[in-house]
Amino acid sequence: MPAFEQSTDYKIGARIHTLMWHAKVTQVEMARRLQITQGAISRKLRGERAFSSDELLAVSKMFNVPIGVLFGEKEKAPADTPGLSSGGLHPELNWRPSHYE
Repeated sequence: MPAFEQSTDYKIGARIHTLMWHAKVTQVEMARRLQITQGAISRKLRGERAFSSDELLAVSKMFNVPIGVLFGEKEKAPADTPGLSSGGLHPELNWRPSHYE
């Protein structure tokens, strides 16, 4: 029997939830910024509904991360950027938004 695989929507929601947690952004605040209801953001973060492309773009700008990070791409910060290349990162993200400095 194949191992259980999480959906792409679930993985994207988990990555966004991690960004929110680190930035101390609540679901209410996130919903307000994306102009959706708190219930809708909750369903999207759990992977029950998909984020739209416009919402994903807004999230990437909001947290100052490349949009590919939301899809699980392993973006690396330039080696000469202090504090970005190691430590304190969620293993799925491998990127630290600039406001964490």
